[in-house]
Amino acid sequence: DGALLAILDDNDYALKDASDRRFTLRVWRVSDGEVLYTGEAPRLSEIYDWSPDGRTIALSDLGGPVRLIRVRR
Repeated sequence: DGALLAILDDNDYALKDASDRRFTLRVWRVSDGEVLYTGEAPRLSEIYDWSPDGRTIALSDLGGPVRLIRVRR
């Protein structure tokens, strides 16, 4: 099972991680086009990077642990 989420492909902006200000996270914004992912639907502010092959989203709640969600594009 999965849910649909729209993600902008390469347009990202910087956001500071509240737990460690040495790191800048990459946050992906909504656009049209659908990505199928598994797991609970994250808040968009939690999505900060894709794997190079575009098949994994890295998520963080900006102060909590990072988790990975596998996707099908």
